[in-house]
Amino acid sequence: MKTILSALLVFISIAVLAQSKWQVGVNFSPEYSYRKLTSYNKVLEERRNNDDKAIFGFSTGLNLTKNISSNWALQFGLQFQKRGYKIYVDESDAVYYLPIDGEPFVGYLKAIQNMIQVPISVLYTLGTKKVKPFVRFGIQPGVWINESYGNYALEFGLASTVGAGIRYTVSTTSELRFEPCHTLSLVPYNDSDYNEKLWTLGLNVSYYKTF
Repeated sequence: MKTILSALLVFISIAVLAQSKWQVGVNFSPEYSYRKLTSYNKVLEERRNNDDKAIFGFSTGLNLTKNISSNWALQFGLQFQKRGYKIYVDESDAVYYLPIDGEPFVGYLKAIQNMIQVPISVLYTLGTKKVKPFVRFGIQPGVWINESYGNYALEFGLASTVGAGIRYTVSTTSELRFEPCHTLSLVPYNDSDYNEKLWTLGLNVSYYKTF
């Protein structure tokens, strides 16, 4: 927690002390989360794709935007993301999923990942009016804090991120952004019998101040 707070203070300090055309913002994005799964075992792949289900997660954090020109900008952030999916455990799998009391479990388990990420994106904005459409693309390196079951968690994660939305100018120093967005893991969550890459669809809402 101290590390996260220290990083937040660094971001704020950079924004305040830097030259003009820097923006600091906060965001929240409810997200629909699932995974892309492939396997050499096509029977397992088909069963998992039929039985597993998506869940809802979210991401939130702090962002810095450097407006290079009236159209182009760079964005950096510090984000917490909760994502995952539900996996169905039947009788043949139950022995591998033992709760604390040691009794075999049959039913749905949530495979949840909590991550700290540092997204790096490029923004392109169209026009200079009060309401401006924009597109965004970039990468999200990060570390996995924990996951809800199993021993598949890696220490490092990397995802692609794309989005498109609008920038609404509230005043000369403040802005709202509304952005449907998509992320896709580039590092597999599990690459033993099958290859899983988590993805999300979200609606990112953010508020920015210019310094």
